Amino acid sequence: MTRSIRWAKADDWPAISLFRYESSMVHYATMPQNFGHQPPKPMDENSVMGWIARHSLEVLLACDDGVPVGFCVMEIRHPPHDQSHFTAYGLILDVFVSTMYRRHGIARQLIIAMRDHLRAQQVHELILDVYEYNTPAKQLYINLGFQTEKTTMAWKF
Repeated sequence: MTRSIRWAKADDWPAISLFRYESSMVHYATMPQNFGHQPPKPMDENSVMGWIARHSLEVLLACDDGVPVGFCVMEIRHPPHDQSHFTAYGLILDVFVSTMYRRHGIARQLIIAMRDHLRAQQVHELILDVYEYNTPAKQLYINLGFQTEKTTMAWKF
């Protein structure tokens, strides 16, 4: 088994679609109200590529013997030109590792690789949201050094 982390390429769209779908299904199983009570659907090639392009997303893949087993999706957000007192930051939109590869440090490797990528660009803050029920992910983020700075509250009706 040779594990590696690499940047996604255009022909990786099926893996990105699968991981995005599986990640959404995990959340749907716990909180269907967040999806308008409609289960998520897999994304086709145009949807995946459009999503990445529309938001200028950066996608890292974790691979085992060249086969993708997880991903980390990030957007670098830059302040508006008239607000130079703010600094750019990375926003992780999704981290997912296939079930049989969990608890092997893959998510940690993906996030550290994103952090290193940001550092190389002189960006020194990485932000993410995590659902309250996702205790293993929260523990990973705390162990990596993330700190709670705000709480997002939702009112479903």
